[in-house]
Amino acid sequence: MREDMRPGYVSVENAAGNAEMAFTTPPRVSVIVPVWNRPADIERCVRSLQRQTLPATDYEIIIVDNGSTDSTVEAARAAGVCVLIETRPGSYAARNLGLAAARGKYVAFTDSDCAVDETWLERGLEALDGHPGYAVVAGRIELSAEDLLASSPVCDTYERIFAFKQERNVARGAACTANWFSHTELLRQVGGFRNDLKSGGDFDLTRRLKAAGHPILYAPDAVVVHPARASLRELCSKARRVIGGRMMTHRDRRNPLHWWAALTIDTARRFKTMLGTRCSLFMRARLSTLLMILFGAGCWEVLLVTLGTEPRRA
Repeated sequence: MREDMRPGYVSVENAAGNAEMAFTTPPRVSVIVPVWNRPADIERCVRSLQRQTLPATDYEIIIVDNGSTDSTVEAARAAGVCVLIETRPGSYAARNLGLAAARGKYVAFTDSDCAVDETWLERGLEALDGHPGYAVVAGRIELSAEDLLASSPVCDTYERIFAFKQERNVARGAACTANWFSHTELLRQVGGFRNDLKSGGDFDLTRRLKAAGHPILYAPDAVVVHPARASLRELCSKARRVIGGRMMTHRDRRNPLHWWAALTIDTARRFKTMLGTRCSLFMRARLSTLLMILFGAGCWEVLLVTLGTEPRRA
């Protein structure tokens, strides 16, 4: 265990036998994964990271626990990787702690419920090295249905139409941290992610990078697999978290009418997108109902945040 005086930094655990080598030879890339109450997911994520085609000496894995109350920390430590503890709630605060501790020239981010392709790091670094003027390389995010029996067909279809469209995000000047590569020092220079945000911190950071003249590149060969949200509860939770994050990003816009109007426009756009897909009339009817439920969930979150409730973190 090693103690440090950086804000929010509590402890670091290194795999036995690897600590000396890790501290004398900085890796090319530091992989940072925030986690909160996901012991099984973090085990799977770490296993996929440990199977990379990139030489093991070229990268380090930094898991940042964000206040888990279950066996997540023990599971991460048992996998033999570096574990940091960030007590401030929010995945962006956790990512910033990992960024502060990273020793690699590059940093790569993914989510704790993701599994990465075995060539993920190799392909991401190739894209960064080949495009030195770019601030972010954003890889492809594929969706998987983990439990087909428990999955809702309409929720799964919704996710596949709307979720994690990384290429579309990059075209709009944004990227998801589920699959993200950057130069470490560049992110530090711009101040990293906003610690106060529970959602949308990745889009906020890419906007700041783009405003500073640093473009974003899409790398379809750097692949991460993310589970589809397959239940109404998960989708409602995400809808509330996303609008809450948007409200916190623009604190100067306090009028709830502004945010209800924004939700109305977003929902109308999703209706248009949905109508352009190849779905049966029955599925379109179910998707239309789901869109209205999610619109209502978002409107409810706007009201709660306007009244002073802290935005949801998950």
